[in-house]
Amino acid sequence: MALAAGMLGTTPAFAADSDADPDMPVLTDRGRVVGLWTIGGPGVKAAAEAALTGSDEDVKRFLEVEKGDAEYHDDRVSAFQMFSLGGPGVREAATKALKGSTDDLRAFLRDGWRTPLEQDRRVEAFQLVATGGVSVREQATAALKGTPEDVKKFLEQGQYDALEVDNRARTMQLLGSGGPAMKEAAKVALRGTPSDIAEFLNIGQFVARARDQERATISQLADQAEQAGAQAQAAKDAAKAASARAVDASQQAKESAETAAKETEAAGQDLTRATEAATRAADAAQGAATAAQQAVAAAGAANQASRIASSAAAQAASAASGAALAAGNARKAAAAASSDAGKAAEARQRAEEARNAANDAQRAADAANNAGTASQAAGEASAAAKSASGNANAAAGSAEKAGRLASAAGAGSNRAQAAAEQARRQANEANRAADASAALAGQSAQAAFQARDAAHTAATHAQNAATAADQAAEHAGQSAVSAAESARQAGEARTAAAAASEAVKTASGVYELARKTEAEDLTARTAAAVETARDTKKADDEAIGGIGTLLANWRAQDQEAAALAAEAARPGADPKALAARGRKAALQAMKTGGPWSQEAATVALAGTDDAVLNWVRTGRHKAELDDMRQNVQEIAQDSPDEAVRTAATAALKGDAQQIEAFYTTGQHEAAVTDNRVRAYQLIATGGTSVKEAGEKALRDGSPKAVAAFLMTGQYTARQIDERVQATQLLASGGPEVQAAAKFALAGTPDLVSSFLKTGQYMADRKDQLATAHAAQMRRLIAEASQTAAKAQQDAWEATEAAAVAAGASGDADNARNQARASADQAAGFAADAGKSAQDAEASATRAAQSATTARTASQAAAHDAGKATASANRAQASAAQARRSANTARDAANQAYTSAVAAGQDAGAAQQAADEAWSITAEKQIQERQAELNAEDPGIQADAKKLEEEFTKELEAQIRAEIQKEIYFSQFNCFFITPDTPREFIARCNMAKVNGTYGPGGVFAPGTIIGTLSYWGSLDEVQLLKNVTKSILGVDSAEECIKQKNVGACAELAVTFFPAGKAAKLAEIAYKAKTIEEIARVTSSAIKCVGKIDCLPTPKEAQLAIENLPRWSSGAKRDVRHLAPNLVTEDISAKGKVFTITGGDGKHRVLVQMPGEVNGKAGRFEWLIEDQDGTQVVSHQGFIDGGTINGIPNKP
Repeated sequence: MALAAGMLGTTPAFAADSDADPDMPVLTDRGRVVGLWTIGGPGVKAAAEAALTGSDEDVKRFLEVEKGDAEYHDDRVSAFQMFSLGGPGVREAATKALKGSTDDLRAFLRDGWRTPLEQDRRVEAFQLVATGGVSVREQATAALKGTPEDVKKFLEQGQYDALEVDNRARTMQLLGSGGPAMKEAAKVALRGTPSDIAEFLNIGQFVARARDQERATISQLADQAEQAGAQAQAAKDAAKAASARAVDASQQAKESAETAAKETEAAGQDLTRATEAATRAADAAQGAATAAQQAVAAAGAANQASRIASSAAAQAASAASGAALAAGNARKAAAAASSDAGKAAEARQRAEEARNAANDAQRAADAANNAGTASQAAGEASAAAKSASGNANAAAGSAEKAGRLASAAGAGSNRAQAAAEQARRQANEANRAADASAALAGQSAQAAFQARDAAHTAATHAQNAATAADQAAEHAGQSAVSAAESARQAGEARTAAAAASEAVKTASGVYELARKTEAEDLTARTAAAVETARDTKKADDEAIGGIGTLLANWRAQDQEAAALAAEAARPGADPKALAARGRKAALQAMKTGGPWSQEAATVALAGTDDAVLNWVRTGRHKAELDDMRQNVQEIAQDSPDEAVRTAATAALKGDAQQIEAFYTTGQHEAAVTDNRVRAYQLIATGGTSVKEAGEKALRDGSPKAVAAFLMTGQYTARQIDERVQATQLLASGGPEVQAAAKFALAGTPDLVSSFLKTGQYMADRKDQLATAHAAQMRRLIAEASQTAAKAQQDAWEATEAAAVAAGASGDADNARNQARASADQAAGFAADAGKSAQDAEASATRAAQSATTARTASQAAAHDAGKATASANRAQASAAQARRSANTARDAANQAYTSAVAAGQDAGAAQQAADEAWSITAEKQIQERQAELNAEDPGIQADAKKLEEEFTKELEAQIRAEIQKEIYFSQFNCFFITPDTPREFIARCNMAKVNGTYGPGGVFAPGTIIGTLSYWGSLDEVQLLKNVTKSILGVDSAEECIKQKNVGACAELAVTFFPAGKAAKLAEIAYKAKTIEEIARVTSSAIKCVGKIDCLPTPKEAQLAIENLPRWSSGAKRDVRHLAPNLVTEDISAKGKVFTITGGDGKHRVLVQMPGEVNGKAGRFEWLIEDQDGTQVVSHQGFIDGGTINGIPNKP
């Protein structure tokens, strides 16, 4: 509503529309440009900005020519984003659109992406049918039989729920079949969270089996090998998908960069066009860097396939040893039964055991073969992704060329060069990671194939032994040459035992290979993470240093505005020249002002030269005073200190000078006692630097010094202390802790803080789990070695018996010695297995302790984030209320102007009437708001309490949900996945990467700055800094930052600008990338016209017959197409809310609120449904940026 009213402005911002109702005003050309600047993409916004500060001819040229060109380039950016996020089908469709006409591109963005996306999702679901467990397969099959939305829901959530069901089923099976320790561990897991169950299946079951002194049966080993084979297939699919995405995306980025470089060259000395083209080249180079990161992801998936193949190989080799032992037992029983009919039953039993062992060994062999094949294919996919590096380097070259050309045209930005450097660094790491992963994948595949062959051989021996035992049982006691038969059976047993020993050698080699693979994977993950952290840190430092430029520009803008106001007041001033300068000042105010200032500036820009001059003379100053009064009003309501609230309330009763004095100094003077107490508390609990900074502030003693320490100084000091702690952990931690510390120290201060709060414990847990996993592998190999040695012992004992029967004493002595040696080896291996089991249990215990600490820290962080979110929501609600108040004041001014003109007054008198109406209404709105806040009505208080309770419950539920997944699914864990990370969390991280919700520090980056300089949104960022600068920081701090313009001088300002403690959740808004659907909803093709509400994205299309449409507030036309009564019954219950409200005229209306997004900004759409003369009329009340579903009507 504020947008529509602002674009319409006062009557000079209107123009007659010959095709419409003559009484219905429409937007002027400048009003249209203002609207396009507000909702347009980057290219449209830049071009609109140039037009708004130019002449009427510039405006006309923008609307007729430049707007279309800018929209086309913005559409290409949107299509490329969708290309980067999509699967093969979406990429193919996007490529076709990017190479086609403008209409082709818009058709793709409108809905051409939909069918390919649905097809890609079906392919992904079919892959899960092939590789998932029982529940996953069932739910995937059901989803595939349903609608595209069913498939989407399954992939986004259903598969994880189904995996949890499968994990519970596997745990229940172990509960029913295991020993006492297994049963107890399974019960504990089943009482816990899904991550507890996943950890039990990955680690806990093996620890429990060791406590029960059990060994995995051959059948269990085969099951484990088959599960590993399925996991390897999934890893292979991930590697192939990441590889294909990297190659396709890098090729597209390369072509886009080359095109942008040519466009920069063609622009020549046209600064605007050259800058825009160079920006597109930089964007393409960053896209190429992202594609190279996908190549690294392909290498990571290949490493994962290698690790899994190694596990399958070890399990298959162990199964081969078990089969060899069963074969030896069957041979021994066959020899005994050949001369003793009483041994026939035992021979049959041993035959059955050998036959089962053969079948299980065959299953393990097949699984090892599948895992080896998958590892081999994953390695090939990783190697194929190397072409992305070449494309990234080519894109970097084009970006550098574009940057040089833009510089020659006068552009001062080095963004293209920085993007090119980033692309090259990522390309180099992608090359290294691809080479290493491909080599290791080949070695793992070879090891898996060797284990396959060993298991095949063992299965054959066991099958032959089973046949021999059956035959011996059939002819028991009939052998006339029992000694010779015993010798033959003993020889076959020795052959089987020898094969088992070879299998164990293979398993031992696999263990070492697995360790190499894990080390390389950690190296690659750390290198990629550190590289990204450095890029983020660089952007962060540049943004912080840019605060100095920001402050300098703000000062210059204020000085220019003041000079303009003085010139405009002089007789004989040139109105045309003043209006041109005034438009530039108004544009800056529209970007950086508070709600009242933004509203006033928007109207000025949308209007005539007279409207701009009026804003220069008086409107700007009035709006700034209204903003400041609004801020003091919020302090009076929200300050935690009663003394401050009392002082603020008193200031609000005074004039503008008293309000400003309170805001700049008075609030801190009122809070000085409480602030000193807080400072002492921080000194008592803080680190060395915090203590020093706090003591310095207290020695100074001034209210501002103490307040500055609380608002900024404590955080900058804490950052110093935290870097010291992180550096200590870098020196003393395990591999994962060291990697996480490197990552954190390479990034922003917030990343270091996050590492110390939660990341270090998660990383330590992973170190312990990795140690436990390695110990379990050693135990598995030791047990296989013990089994092989026992098979050798049994075979030599059988050989000894045969030699004694044959009277060959020398052969008997040799066999006896060999048997003893094998028995000694078996005992040694048994001791090794026991020690490995103890090591695994100790590491698992330490991992559990780290998990407990991590959960506690995560819970605290989640609560802090929840409080920050609540604070941000309250601030956004206050800003929205202020905008509504400003809009109401503007409506009153419009009405006053119109009435004055209708009464025959001249333009000057009409404008004076409008100004008076603005002032009166603004004062009334602020007073009404204050009265609402101070209301003592018990009903209002009860409602407020109820809403607060509901919010608290909802927040607590969100926190609990976050804690459930925090251990794995966090910024550190998605970068630092270990072999023991449960599959569902690996899948979630992979999906986050694919969907673009994976920030530089993980799923959501912690408190860093990319693009705009604020977590608060592009319109509020500078106002926040201006307010804080006026009210907190000393002149010296601001002046030093303005002078130096670097991170060192501006760090203290930055902490205030990006409030510590609020970054945890608000950073999600800054970093969360869009899904394909979200990109489609906010492309310029989806929002083509301004002033016509039906161009805004809406949840439902409908037709509604409307007659005798009345005007809406400031003259916008009624929206009659996007809401109908069936929307209320069909959609609102799940997606929005409906409230019955009563307007000032006593009529009842229904307010409908729906969540939505415009140009990447989340908020809510509001419609009003009312009955007029028997006809149901639907009016679009506007989009509220940052608004939540809360039922506050838009002042109908």
